[in-house]
Amino acid sequence: MLGKSLNNFVPPVPPGWDLWFGRGSVPAGTYETNYFSFTAANVIRVAKDERRPFFMWLGTSAPHRNVDPPSRYADAFPNVTAPRPPSFNEEDVSGKPKWLREKPPLSESEISGVDEQYRTRLRTMLAVDDLIGRLVKRLRKSGELENTYILFTSDNGFVMGEHRRPQGKWSAYEEAMRVPLIVRGIGVPEGRTLPHMVLNNDFAPTFAALAWAKTPSFVVWRSFAPLLMSPWPPSSKWRKAFLEEGPRE
Repeated sequence: MLGKSLNNFVPPVPPGWDLWFGRGSVPAGTYETNYFSFTAANVIRVAKDERRPFFMWLGTSAPHRNVDPPSRYADAFPNVTAPRPPSFNEEDVSGKPKWLREKPPLSESEISGVDEQYRTRLRTMLAVDDLIGRLVKRLRKSGELENTYILFTSDNGFVMGEHRRPQGKWSAYEEAMRVPLIVRGIGVPEGRTLPHMVLNNDFAPTFAALAWAKTPSFVVWRSFAPLLMSPWPPSSKWRKAFLEEGPRE
């Protein structure tokens, strides 16, 4: 396990992990994403030398609001603004929940802050992109790239100006609820996008299935391993709905 675990995590380390490099292991003055990038690449090298399979969970703090970009990308995207979908700073909120109807439209200052934070998030993600590139390069060098599944995802989306909210999550709107899920690995067709509903609750049984391991009896969600290779189940045979809840504003 490398990077961010639970918020406010304190030891002891949960059982089942051979190596644990939490955020507290980052040396002072070291850019966090860089540290986990090099540490993860070294873990892959050691696993190859020891000729054993491995599972790695790598969670970066980027692009959280309190993460600054590395100096090499501090001036990237100078003129980029946050996306302006129809939900951005909505003019008509008459059909929305009471907590949203009571919100005033965003001010010019708030919109300017949204754009600046969006640029900062993009800059921090350039370092995450470097991290992924380094891991792929290390896997290729070790000869294990074609024998490894790589899953890229997140824990939540983020509102940036949509629904009159300058920043945040904590709502059941699409912008806060949806997350990316990109999978590269054995038998996964390149460039294929599926409409099937997958939840992060499904990760544990999926990892177990890919590793030919037995899923513990308390895991009640479903593996999405069948979606990673053709032929995949039709949407009609898959999850059609799920419940999304959140606290009131």
